[in-house]
Amino acid sequence: MPADPHKPLRDDVRLLGELLGETLRARGGATLFDTVERVRALAKGSRSGRGEQFAELAALLADLPVESATPLARAFSHFLSLANVAEQHHRIRRRRAYLTEADARPPEFGSRRRWLGSGDDAEEPAAETPKVKKAGGTLFERMASRGSAKSDDDDDKDPLDIPRFLRSQNNQ
Repeated sequence: MPADPHKPLRDDVRLLGELLGETLRARGGATLFDTVERVRALAKGSRSGRGEQFAELAALLADLPVESATPLARAFSHFLSLANVAEQHHRIRRRRAYLTEADARPPEFGSRRRWLGSGDDAEEPAAETPKVKKAGGTLFERMASRGSAKSDDDDDKDPLDIPRFLRSQNNQ
């Protein structure tokens, strides 16, 4: 893992943002792209405590006609969706690195500790955190075990047919 474990995430978000920008220019035109970039820059600046940029952002958005506001809102919505996809991918990437590298840091524990009922996020968890598991294993563990114990009359059934599996679970 690199020294900054979040650099790949930032790189992915930057790449997806650039691709979205190219798409906005191609499909919505330069005016839409310029408006999105102006709003993004003003929002970023106002978040840094620059009150004059917040006032400029508020004025720009207040004066924006509805027919221009809708594509602008959609552009930001698409960006946030792409950033969420990048974050999900990054979590998987970090988890894989943790599982394969001996010196990799474990994932952060804050949210998991809160979920398990401990209110103190500052304290490191015990070496073995109990795994929460439903009786009979996870859905996919149960499906996999069903698939491996296949009988002759099940030859035409796909062991990973999720709707069929769920129906069979409801009938038990």
